[in-house]
Formats: sequence, C-alpha cells, structure tokens
Amino acid sequence: MTRQRLLLVEPDDAVRRVLGRVLSRHFEVTPLATTGSALGRLAEERFDRMVYDATAGELIALRTACERHTNMRVVVIGPADIAATLGGVSLDKPFHTDAILRALA
Repeated sequence: MTRQRLLLVEPDDAVRRVLGRVLSRHFEVTPLATTGSALGRLAEERFDRMVYDATAGELIALRTACERHTNMRVVVIGPADIAATLGGVSLDKPFHTDAILRALA
C-alpha cells in the first residue's frame, strides 16, 4: 500500500525536524522551510496532506495553489481565519502530536 504524501511547511528548523520525524511514521513527508519552496513543489507534484505554519507567509499564492489541489487536506498551525482561507483546519501552538494526527485523518 502506498503511503500518503504530506507537505510540511515549517520555517523553524527544529520544529520541522521533530514534526517531520513524527509524521514520517504515518506519511511520506516532504519537509520545507518556506512557502515559496512549497509553491514550487505544489506546482509540480501532488500531495494528499499539508501541514502549514502560518508564520511562513505568502498566503494569497498558497491559497491559489490549494484551490488547484482540492483533495488535499490542510492543517494550519496558527489562526483559524488563515486555515479557513486555505480550506483547512487550525491548530494552536503548543499542540500534542496526537492532535495533529487527528487533524490529518
């Protein structure tokens, strides 16, 4: 069975490393530091899930990319209004890894 692909956009290196390790138990994870990098990958590849830290910026361009990936489940680490803009759900920091896994289900 093929694992679902997850795009992790997190500007903090330490958080990206730890979260990537946890999520890689359940998904094929592509960890990126910037929204610009994520936009490039979203233009070329298909992802089933995305975890996006709202501090990464470039929300308008990312919203457009998410609209093209209608089946991609989006979890935003940050405010609910940003999650709504991206068609996703939000989590506030700090969060437990179980919470992010439930949000991605």
